Amino acid sequence: MKNFLKLTIADTGKGIEKDIINKIFDPFFTTKDRGSGTGLGLYIVHSIVSNHGGHINFYSEPGNGTTINIYFPAIKELQKSEELSEGEDFQGTGTVLVIDDDPNIRELSKDVLQGLGYSVITASDGKEGIGLYKDNKNTINIVVLDMIMPVMNGPEVFKNLKAIDPDVNVIIVSGYDSEGFAGIKGLLEGGVKGFVQKPFTLKAISKVIKQALRQ
Repeated sequence: MKNFLKLTIADTGKGIEKDIINKIFDPFFTTKDRGSGTGLGLYIVHSIVSNHGGHINFYSEPGNGTTINIYFPAIKELQKSEELSEGEDFQGTGTVLVIDDDPNIRELSKDVLQGLGYSVITASDGKEGIGLYKDNKNTINIVVLDMIMPVMNGPEVFKNLKAIDPDVNVIIVSGYDSEGFAGIKGLLEGGVKGFVQKPFTLKAISKVIKQALRQ
């Protein structure tokens, strides 16, 4: 029988209306106005938890707040970190342009990639990213592009980057997995060189970047 670690998150807010309570884990579902951002999204949370062998349940009713329980599989012993596996070389060289509207993800990506040996340029949205690529296309080796951003999303940015340079190297990062988001499959078929699911590990991002640069 598996043991789980239970994380409970509760609030005393207005709760979730009955007509939307069955939609909260649906892809793209949001109660925000168009153009105001999507946030992390409960579909992404559900995907991350499920991919780690956990599960979620919740209780909510209008006027009485919401309680969400997240169950993570408990492990008895720490296993050797995949980042420290012997015989694997995660280091690389070149310049990476990171385009992501989340400042925390940008900083994390910058820290991780610089630690691997890459030079890193960051952009906070698609428009800025396109401008930076246009001005630095001869020195940028690969673009790490967020899939979901306000104003201009990943597919739109990729289309503009391809117009500047048909041979642009782009990998997509997203909280959605490639099976749960048909748009990612379409981009991979249309020239995107790889996909990494958030939250990514050092090993995962290193592997995809190296594979993309070898193509």
